[in-house]
Amino acid sequence: MHQHLQRRKSRYNRLKLLSSTNEESGSTIREPTSTNVEWEESFDLPCCFCSMESEQDELPDWISSRIEEPNYNKDLTQKRVAEEFEFGDRPFYNVSQMHAALGGSVSDDTVRTRLKELNERDVLQLQEVNNGKIYWLDRPESSWPIPPDVEVEPKSSEMTLSEWRSQTHVQTAAVSILAAILGTAVTLVGVFQTGGYYQLPISGGELITYGLSAALMSYVGLFASGAMWIFTQSEPDETSLGIE
Repeated sequence: MHQHLQRRKSRYNRLKLLSSTNEESGSTIREPTSTNVEWEESFDLPCCFCSMESEQDELPDWISSRIEEPNYNKDLTQKRVAEEFEFGDRPFYNVSQMHAALGGSVSDDTVRTRLKELNERDVLQLQEVNNGKIYWLDRPESSWPIPPDVEVEPKSSEMTLSEWRSQTHVQTAAVSILAAILGTAVTLVGVFQTGGYYQLPISGGELITYGLSAALMSYVGLFASGAMWIFTQSEPDETSLGIE
């Protein structure tokens, strides 16, 4: 990664030097073509500096579409700063850190101006911290800085455990199951009391009645929770309706 950034810095500096040299001589820089190889040889530039960048070196479309076209007459371009954010080793930068990452060849004010411009173009987000500001890429996949060695997975459409437990039909089913267990226990106590195993202040027949009533109510609750689950499954999803 460090070699990649050094290569891009060298390319930027050489193109800027060529631009100023040709302005002084009154000539213009021509883009290299198949019949213009002498331009590359005269300045001893590898062809990779003069042709289209590889896919590995290119900025993402969402960045390149928001920044201005590189003007190498400037001390620092928006593209150069964006490249440091995209290919650098830090998830966020402040002005001093970006100034150091760029080699200290430009002033702090210039760095601050480019960061502000990128923020206004929705390329960077900023946060005020300790009387200063930190900047990071406004990536579509996250609202917060992402370390370079972290791969962000797409948002899962699966329900979490807490979301699943908060559903009405799940809660109804849970209460119904608990009622069935308690009703079964009360019924067994009543049966054993009727068999003369022990005596309680309440008669065995009444206990059996209460237990069976609780069991019956649990079945009603389970049926209701099943009906609610079927109803939720039949509801149209927001995605199918085109709602985001």
